[in-house]
Amino acid sequence: MTLCVVGVGDSEPTWQRLKVALEPMLDKKELSIQPMLGGLAVDSHTPMPQPMQEKLQTTWQQIANQLGTQFNHAFWTDCKSRRSTYPACRACLVARDQGLESEMIEQIQHAYYLNAQNPSDLDTLTECAHKLGIKEESFTKAMEHIKATESLELEVNQASQLGLNSFPSLAILVGDHLIPINIDYQNADTMLAEIKRAMSRLDKV
Repeated sequence: MTLCVVGVGDSEPTWQRLKVALEPMLDKKELSIQPMLGGLAVDSHTPMPQPMQEKLQTTWQQIANQLGTQFNHAFWTDCKSRRSTYPACRACLVARDQGLESEMIEQIQHAYYLNAQNPSDLDTLTECAHKLGIKEESFTKAMEHIKATESLELEVNQASQLGLNSFPSLAILVGDHLIPINIDYQNADTMLAEIKRAMSRLDKV
């Protein structure tokens, strides 16, 4: 069975606790985790509209208040924000080929949320790759290849066809059978129990 994961950040405390709780099933090969990229926002050099910036700033503050997640709000004054997540998604695919996708996600989130660096910019992503030991030239070529082959678009379509259209999304998949898992940002045990129930149901399919 596979736990499909779309748009869940590795730096999120509840997700970290859930992964630890899933380790026995992962070790026994009863379950595997498949990160999938939902894309969210296509390539764009257009500045993010002011109402959207204000909405995201409010969302950051709510998350910080509820979960204690740290954010560097200087991002909104120091960076030219754009509504474009495709570059960061391609960087994750580059890292995936080297078994470093989780580490890349963590680096991107650290750059974005804590260092006030724009994850839509190639310079930011190249720096993240460098910290993982990926050379600039090979990273740049891989990014170009992924864009030319539309590898990201193929994965986005796959996630959409599975019905994983919200961000974040969790679902248990076996063959053609998919059971969505409700996201509980404050309680990993709730999600763990739901995953176990879904696996039990799919065992009988």
